Amino acid sequence: MTRIGSAFLMRLRSVRHENHLKESIPSNSNSHAKLVKPLTGNVESKKLRPQQRINSLRLLFLAFFFLLGIHIFVHWAVPSKHRQSQEILLGLIRVFIDGTVWLISTLLCLYHLLWVPLKHALSKVRNGKLYRWVLIITVGISVGSVMLVLSSIFFSIWSMDTISSLRLGILEASCDPCEVEGLRLNPALRRSWVLPDMIPWRLVERFRGRQGCHRKRGSNIGYIDEMTEMLVVSSLCRDGSKPRVFLECPGNSEMNGQVDTSMDEIVTGDKKYHAELEAKYGTPEKAAREGVIVHRNSKTGFISAVEIAPSKLTPVRREAPHLRELVVRLQWPSKEVLEIPLGRSAAYMVRCQEMKHEEFFLFPVKSNANGDWGVNDTNEANTTHDQKSVVTDKVTEEFHEPAGNVLIILIDALSRQGARRSLPRFVKWVRNFQKRRLSSGTESHRVFEPKGISTLGFSTAGNLCPYLTGTTIVGMGYDRELNIDMMNRTIFNIAKGKYGPAISTAFTVGSCHDFFEALVGNREASSGSGGPLQGVDYYLYQPLCHLEYSGLHSNFEGPYSIFRRCIDGRQVHEHVLDYTKYLLRRQIRQRADATRCEDGMDSHDRPCNASLKKGKYFFDLSYFLEAHEGSHGVIRLVDDALVDFMRHLEEDLRFFDDPLNTFIFAGDHGNHMGPYFEYTNAGQFERTTPAMLYIMHPEVMRRVDLRKGRSAGESMKNFDDRMNRLSTPLDFYMTLGDLTGVSVRPYEEYMKVKVPPASLFDTRVEPSMQGCYDFLTDLHTSLCSLSFCIPRDGS
Repeated sequence: MTRIGSAFLMRLRSVRHENHLKESIPSNSNSHAKLVKPLTGNVESKKLRPQQRINSLRLLFLAFFFLLGIHIFVHWAVPSKHRQSQEILLGLIRVFIDGTVWLISTLLCLYHLLWVPLKHALSKVRNGKLYRWVLIITVGISVGSVMLVLSSIFFSIWSMDTISSLRLGILEASCDPCEVEGLRLNPALRRSWVLPDMIPWRLVERFRGRQGCHRKRGSNIGYIDEMTEMLVVSSLCRDGSKPRVFLECPGNSEMNGQVDTSMDEIVTGDKKYHAELEAKYGTPEKAAREGVIVHRNSKTGFISAVEIAPSKLTPVRREAPHLRELVVRLQWPSKEVLEIPLGRSAAYMVRCQEMKHEEFFLFPVKSNANGDWGVNDTNEANTTHDQKSVVTDKVTEEFHEPAGNVLIILIDALSRQGARRSLPRFVKWVRNFQKRRLSSGTESHRVFEPKGISTLGFSTAGNLCPYLTGTTIVGMGYDRELNIDMMNRTIFNIAKGKYGPAISTAFTVGSCHDFFEALVGNREASSGSGGPLQGVDYYLYQPLCHLEYSGLHSNFEGPYSIFRRCIDGRQVHEHVLDYTKYLLRRQIRQRADATRCEDGMDSHDRPCNASLKKGKYFFDLSYFLEAHEGSHGVIRLVDDALVDFMRHLEEDLRFFDDPLNTFIFAGDHGNHMGPYFEYTNAGQFERTTPAMLYIMHPEVMRRVDLRKGRSAGESMKNFDDRMNRLSTPLDFYMTLGDLTGVSVRPYEEYMKVKVPPASLFDTRVEPSMQGCYDFLTDLHTSLCSLSFCIPRDGS
């Protein structure tokens, strides 16, 4: 019907045009010449005159200065420390302006095509039916899409209950830090908007995809067999050439010997890294002994790559030990493979030079550093940490072991609400895990979520540091910063000092960032190449300095990027989660050997094997930055990989079969980047409510009771009660102390406040908190969760 109607209108206009021409047909040659002359003159008049050019330039300069003024205003109005807010606002303004210009231009074109009468049949474009219909369909689809998005946003605004959104927990229960202290959320928050809830994420994922980085399926030629700790590589690349395997590639890293001055947090680490490379591979004799070829930068002389010598790579026939490897190798170009034992480096790179193809594999090094820590007769350490900062609590002398093993997945800038809306599959897995365990009818792991948790400081330095050290630079005061060695206050150093090689420790940083130097103030340089650093057996950050990921803190690359973060076709968080899995498998295997009785059965801690053996316990922390950006979109890419990781823990590693294993999922604070935080009270509140989950077995709490000399069940009762009270990073620090079986105490200034910190296994006898300074010192200036609360009576 549309085509018939359009044809009828076209014919009608054609008849009108013919009638118009008949009325203007010249009767003689003179009149014909009179008609031709103005037509010719009309065509020539289409050329731009000088005045028209000047007007066009004026319009161009006017638009330029208008946009320049907007840029200057945004940079002036938004603090430079919130660069992402500036960029996102400028992007939105540009989209709005470009969209407005495009819409006006489209409407003018439509008016010109459909309503302006034809004159002398000079426009051939306007007579093109195909052009017209393509334009109409394009405009229709564009307008429809815009209306759909706007309708979705306005529906979200109309139906939004801000207070309920801010109370959302990862588990089904509502989490309200005001309610647990006898207060209520300020009703003024109802007028605020939860901006991330208004974004049509399904539509965004349609365009962006859920998988993030993309590599052509079946293009890989490498595989890690974690059971045998072997890197298996096809003996041929897909173009028929031979692959090259590298142990180190500083030439393709930010840590290339000449670190950019903007990355001061890895300058000393870079020097340490190259000193280690020179010590191990620096001479031809050392390289020959290690079986490698050393490549150097011709200009600087620094080592740029360490390659396994091709003569050391012998193709062999290998039977796939399990189905997963068999499936991967089905599409490899060769039946023969290269077998490279893992553990010499934390990062292996496989390259096909002609194809410009690279594959990147993280794997924990085999460190001999575990034996460097000794345990004396009483299992108390000869430590070097500040004895004034650690005060022994009342514990029994009969129990000198950790309460259990701890694995922490910590995502920087992830709030409780952010975890709920950005990680839906993970939330579903956690809830199903809780239901399965509760319905099993046996004593097993349970999931705990604090209903009230607040930040201590503004950013990572004010929250993650207290998680691990019990203090902050702010808490100590700047004049006393150098008087306390914060590194020796870390759970890592204190636990390692007490148990020595009996506990294996790891800290994995998901970016090119020396955390201990930049935020803890460690005075000892570390290369971060997977080896030991004081109380940490496996300290990793150097491989994440890969140039594709970068260490620059930019809006478009590196750990703060609003785009996906990739290394060789895979997302950075996938590499880090794989590394964590490989490390856990090694530690669980060591634990099994350390707890095996003479009858060959695993018994964990039966009296037949009560001694502390190497690797009997572990304490690991993997640190991610995928939520540390202003668009709230990158963290959503973590969801699938995180669920796969949890399934691997439960089904393959049997992590939750051991009652002494504890899993903690945490954020140090909520998101503090982007317009949502900058311009809404809801965003300000979310920053103060970090995500936190504990998956713990009652056996761990019984061991805490045993260590503290209390009756069985007291720690469980206290822990359940404390889930309904406000807690802070200092409480978490003391809780980690109980889990690892060491005596820790936050910095003395925090113990003088109205409600001092206490382990979650201990009861809190102080009355309800009424404000932030009930638990903060006077030096703190940032808001906490209670800043958004009012008394129940509304006063």
